[in-house]
Amino acid sequence: MLPAIRKTGMFISHRKGTFAFLQPEAESAVKLAHVFGLKGNQALLSANNAMRKLYSVDCMELIGTVHLIADDNEIHLTPSDIGKELGMSAKKANHLLKSIGFQADHRDHKNRIKWEPTEKGMPYAVSKDTGKRHSDGTPVQQLFWKRSVLDLLKPETKSAA
Repeated sequence: MLPAIRKTGMFISHRKGTFAFLQPEAESAVKLAHVFGLKGNQALLSANNAMRKLYSVDCMELIGTVHLIADDNEIHLTPSDIGKELGMSAKKANHLLKSIGFQADHRDHKNRIKWEPTEKGMPYAVSKDTGKRHSDGTPVQQLFWKRSVLDLLKPETKSAA
């Protein structure tokens, strides 16, 4: 009991039926995750992590869940992957995605081209954390495309040929 009080400032009984107070706390944690731009399973996992840190309770374990089913099981492709599938370079794949209105380019502060999905391209785009960090500490993101975008690009490559 004392270690729990020292760690969290409170003691929580782990007896059955004593976790009713956790629901509003968990919902608040999910809302906080949404404030930081997390969605779906990422928000749920982050909220569960917060609950573990705050209350020493793993809510997923408490309800007998060891994993979450991904909302989207579609394979994600880089422009290089798309280029290989379509017989072109990554640069040409990026320009093809731009020509059909799925992405737009802009220059960053170092004059490098950066790609962002347009509203039309958002249903097919996925931004992922690379695990690297910019000099200011923010995560480096990379734009991926759902495999289904290939079905839309194949007719475009034939008409361009």
